[in-house]
Amino acid sequence: MDENVKSLLKRIQDYFNFDQSDSIFRSIAKSLILVICGSFLGFIIKEIQTNDINFKHIIIFTCLLITYIYIEYRRLNKEKNFPITILEHLTATIELSNLSKNSARKEKIYEYIASSILSLNENTCPISNENENTFCQQDLKNGLETVLSDIINQTHYVLDINVSKFTVGIFLSDLWVIDSEGTFNKKDSAFIFRDDLSITNYIPEQLSQNDEKDETNFLIQKSMQESLHFSHFTNQKIDSKNFKGNILCSPIVNVCEDCPPYGIIFCFYNGNHEIPNDVDGILLIYGRILSNWISKYIDCARKRIIESIDK
Repeated sequence: MDENVKSLLKRIQDYFNFDQSDSIFRSIAKSLILVICGSFLGFIIKEIQTNDINFKHIIIFTCLLITYIYIEYRRLNKEKNFPITILEHLTATIELSNLSKNSARKEKIYEYIASSILSLNENTCPISNENENTFCQQDLKNGLETVLSDIINQTHYVLDINVSKFTVGIFLSDLWVIDSEGTFNKKDSAFIFRDDLSITNYIPEQLSQNDEKDETNFLIQKSMQESLHFSHFTNQKIDSKNFKGNILCSPIVNVCEDCPPYGIIFCFYNGNHEIPNDVDGILLIYGRILSNWISKYIDCARKRIIESIDK
């Protein structure tokens, strides 16, 4: 915590500590005064009725009443002088601290995005001077992981939540991928880059049909389908036997705007945490960076397939 904030909080705490001890004294004193005043008031009324007035009793009653009024005046005056300026200063300090934190976070995220764009360029730009058909010979998962490295490794920073365990990956729909034998096949593919939550087995390999046999798998599929089919960001809570937490999904928009998304970026985390409003936009930027990488990969795959057919 900032030292300035600590100092302000200590001043408020000292105020309330003094006020608490002073309040105990006032309560006891006021109770005694009221009891004694009541007794003397009874004496005075009785003396008036018997025409045997003792002015000493009236003087004591008046002094006690003045003392009571003084104690109440002091209490009301103290409430009026409550250190509201300290609270205002504290509020302003906290707001400034939050703004500084948000500014530092955004600056760091801009660095992450620039790093991902650089990784995209390093992967795709050199092929313009080489054989373009070699681009899709690289391992697809490693290539995608390089572009998303900061999202994968700094997930807590991007989402701005105090959590250390995440499951991060992407789902690609109808993508040409090369198998171990060097043959291209068009299929859905899920790539898990980080699985601290050990839920890989519940992440579907394809979304064409919902698996209604397992609740966790079904809820995850449903959330992914919504983001993929409607091409929008989702943040949904999953409460099942095997996983209790949230899943974020953001579409990897197609290079051709009228075409369906290539897939989605997804992230799982535990706990009830409120994420910043800018996470949607940040993941969308990463989705567009991935979109360019995937588009180049698809072009390479098509050319290799056409060349194999011509041969």
